[in-house]
Amino acid sequence: MLLLLGQWRRPSTSSSLPRVGAAAGCVAPGRSTSGSPYEQGGLPALADRSTAHAGVHTKISAELEALICDPHGTRLTWEDNSTIFESMYTEQLTRRAKQHACLSDPHRLAIVDELAISDRSPSEVAEMLGLPSNLVAHHLKVLEDVGLVIRISSHGDHRRRYIRLRRAALGGMPMPLVLRAQSVLFVCTANSARSQLAAGAWNQRHRVRAESAGTHPADRIHSKAIAAAKRVGIDLKGARPHPLAPNDLEAPALVVTVCDRAHEELAKAGELGLLHWSIPDPAVVGTNKAFDKAATEILDRVDELVPLVSSNLD
Repeated sequence: MLLLLGQWRRPSTSSSLPRVGAAAGCVAPGRSTSGSPYEQGGLPALADRSTAHAGVHTKISAELEALICDPHGTRLTWEDNSTIFESMYTEQLTRRAKQHACLSDPHRLAIVDELAISDRSPSEVAEMLGLPSNLVAHHLKVLEDVGLVIRISSHGDHRRRYIRLRRAALGGMPMPLVLRAQSVLFVCTANSARSQLAAGAWNQRHRVRAESAGTHPADRIHSKAIAAAKRVGIDLKGARPHPLAPNDLEAPALVVTVCDRAHEELAKAGELGLLHWSIPDPAVVGTNKAFDKAATEILDRVDELVPLVSSNLD
């Protein structure tokens, strides 16, 4: 439920609220989807969405509505708690206004759309959007400053950084993205934990079949991965590591790397555009807690991607 600002009574001494000035003058970059399972909205859709963000200061979210109800369900007026509520209201509204103003730029909106499905390095963002590195650095800094993205270090090449979207900061904003695939392939290095967990979770949630493979597969599934999978309702007892075959990376498969080392190895081999989730190898730490943490993160990422994928038969 969204409430219009005019529905609330303002305190007589209220301070002026921030406004969002967000007319975007740049043109969204084109992006080829030839030979890819991706089908994204066109540039007019990006422009329309970015313009819509510019006027978002006229609404209050349902979360803010909940903030002004006491435990007994009685709605409090601004006069009842003007100091506390106005401070909370102004702080949250200011933060949200900055985020939506940031997304009024089509380039930044395109970056957020990409990060909604995949962690990316700045160089990957630049290549995908056809932008110079200095402009990408500027856009990523703006997104980071308003709390929409974070930077994480690669667990493969430690000089490398990945950009990750903070989905919670978007407040459930819909992603205008459809990925079409006849199959899904999760890839890591050993195919003994993360990619097996991802494929197992996916197959519980989607009719498009998922498999897993490793660039350098181990002899067996890690025992703690099997135990962690069982704790989240996934059976890996019969699973076996499989090597990644060259034709595995061909369309119409949707390929997701869940390991920085595998992603960077495939990138060096010229395999670009694969989706990537930067998830630390729990075997390095070796504790049950590390495997449970990896399983939780993988399940969260799978749950985010599932609604965006449909088969070619749809």
